[in-house]
Amino acid sequence: ARADGWEVVHGIVDSLWITDVSGRSMPERAAAAQRLAARLGAQTGIPLDVEGRYPVLAILPRRSDGAGALTRYWGCGVDEVKVRG
Repeated sequence: ARADGWEVVHGIVDSLWITDVSGRSMPERAAAAQRLAARLGAQTGIPLDVEGRYPVLAILPRRSDGAGALTRYWGCGVDEVKVRG
């Protein structure tokens, strides 16, 4: 991902959040994300889908130690708000 201008922000069993660090436009980011998913899917043998774009993502802290909880987050998407946990 880094070689393609992405930084991994968060990942859990079935999800991966990445952010563009190369300054691409929104259409360029969308196309690049699809290419990354296809490449990673080909390398791992696991089909990957780009499910959404979330310009704002909040990973909520765990109560026990304040570290980011794996499954508690919300994201403000282009067309939706996604809340988990």
